[in-house]
Amino acid sequence: GFMYGGFLGAFIGYHLGKSIGKNFGSKKKMFEMSFEMSLLVLATMVIRADGKVTKSELDHVRLFFIQSFGRRKADIYFKVFNEIKQKPFPSLRSVCVEINQSVNHKTRLQIIHFLFSLAHSDGVVDKTEINIIKKISKYFWINDYDFNSIEAMFLNKNNIVNSYTILGIDKSASDDDVKKAYRKIVKKY
Repeated sequence: GFMYGGFLGAFIGYHLGKSIGKNFGSKKKMFEMSFEMSLLVLATMVIRADGKVTKSELDHVRLFFIQSFGRRKADIYFKVFNEIKQKPFPSLRSVCVEINQSVNHKTRLQIIHFLFSLAHSDGVVDKTEINIIKKISKYFWINDYDFNSIEAMFLNKNNIVNSYTILGIDKSASDDDVKKAYRKIVKKY
């Protein structure tokens, strides 16, 4: 794990090896597993940020992993997750650096979107959850404009000003400006 993924790879390799005891094979497969475990570590950090872990948050992560990676992989990752969830993780920065090396900017935006949906899954987005997601977005090199747009998708949903924030425009924008901003967001996401 260390050879392929540095410190995080060693951390993941140790726990996966201990848990399922298999040879993981190719370097590509190890990088995939490193990314997927890094994503699980970030999700866990967001879940633990407010000091309480709810069933709805765990269910949200599990469903996301099943939909994204399949039931078999999700079962393996959650077996490892249950073993390591109370142990200290590598630094937030090191996990983000690991992910930055594996994915493009668009994927990092999707990860931030996932983390906000996770924070919102229990019905309340706590300030500590927002702070950790903001920190992650900084390590992902995501600008404030994109962060605020994604954040606005989950906060104050019934507020019309929030819709303008999602689009990244002022409330006084013309209909044409709204259409242009909408098209820009559609292309981005």
